[in-house]
Amino acid sequence: MLHALKVGFWFGICLLFSSLSSAQTVKLATGEWAPFQSATLKNDGYVSQIIVEAFAEEGYDVELIYMPWKRAMEEAKQGRVDGTFLWGKSEERSKHFSYTAPVVTLTNVLFQRTDNPITWNKPEELKAYKIGGIDGFSYGIEKWEEQGFIKLERIFVAENNYKKLALGRLDFVIEDRDVGMAIIHRIGLQGKITENNQPVNNRSYYILMPTDSPRTKQLINTFNRGFSKVVEDGRYEAYREASIRGEYKLK
Repeated sequence: MLHALKVGFWFGICLLFSSLSSAQTVKLATGEWAPFQSATLKNDGYVSQIIVEAFAEEGYDVELIYMPWKRAMEEAKQGRVDGTFLWGKSEERSKHFSYTAPVVTLTNVLFQRTDNPITWNKPEELKAYKIGGIDGFSYGIEKWEEQGFIKLERIFVAENNYKKLALGRLDFVIEDRDVGMAIIHRIGLQGKITENNQPVNNRSYYILMPTDSPRTKQLINTFNRGFSKVVEDGRYEAYREASIRGEYKLK
């Protein structure tokens, strides 16, 4: 009887420590989005590094899991991971998710062929143009789409949009400025494709966590505290500048 109690006691202790250990790991699903986050970049890109270090400040490890964007969103919604990044806010997402502090603010622009510059000032002027985007990604232009001012031709591989643009099969590609420039240089289209001089919008991006998860409130508060430390001690800006200089080279 005493032996059984001892075994039960130590089994309970092991379960407790196992539970505490797993509670200190945050699982985040994400898609490939260089130069911000990518399995091919040093430290998985500067945004991933910022997120990992923010949680580390509060004693948490982060497990990054790469998958297609739509699946990352669904895995988070179903609670199979703790969250997913980077995403902008939207009405639909707010039904299911809570948001951390904004991790980064980016500028969406339209890329065009250098030999075919297009001038536009109002969204309704974009009706006549073929515009490429990425499947499952939100650009903060949902209202324009609902009003019929813009209809995106969405595909899964970002690079292919720029190839279609270069061949004249698209008039524009909508993309974050930094991401677009990185892709253009990576596939050798510099000089052929350039940024349109009218920005589409500035948009903040977040880590999304399922609102109905019992861990979400704690993890959001944890991240926000750690993130403030990374910003305040200068690491945030240092990592971003290093990325712009190309220091997060492909592995």
